[in-house]
Amino acid sequence: MNTIKRIITMTLIIFCYSLCNAQKIHFTNQEYEAMHKQDIRNSPYIFEGKVIQISSINKEGITCFTISITKIYKGSELKLGTIKVLIAQTENTDDGGPFLSKGCTYVIFGKPYNSSLFESIVTDNTIKLTYTDPINFYGKDGATWDNLNYHSRDSLYSFFKENGLTVQEQKK
Repeated sequence: MNTIKRIITMTLIIFCYSLCNAQKIHFTNQEYEAMHKQDIRNSPYIFEGKVIQISSINKEGITCFTISITKIYKGSELKLGTIKVLIAQTENTDDGGPFLSKGCTYVIFGKPYNSSLFESIVTDNTIKLTYTDPINFYGKDGATWDNLNYHSRDSLYSFFKENGLTVQEQKK
């Protein structure tokens, strides 16, 4: 009798899990592109850079990413060099860990983040940012933004240009 209850319980759990996954929202490429256009319009700072350092404050759950900016697309206050990007560890992650990886290059869509944390880390930019939905570069030339893949950086940069973004400054 105990075994039958366990089987029924496991079957119900699997059924409920499957039902919940079936209810997840799936966007089309056109819907992702519309959201990305909105991200471009709404982000005061957009830049490309490589994560060079990750620092965490576990008590507050904040992670600081020091990023070396290589291209600036939007944000007249930004300058090439390093910047601090802060985020609560659980904001953009499923497991509570940092979303950005050291040594990887991203396009960051930033907004100001007012905090006195991480003052000991000196960067070229005095402004601190938080971010949403970064673009991750992979392989030699590809990029991923949400679930939308760009098979070349040129196709991503063309999308930027079509939506009013051009490189304002670039490291040589």
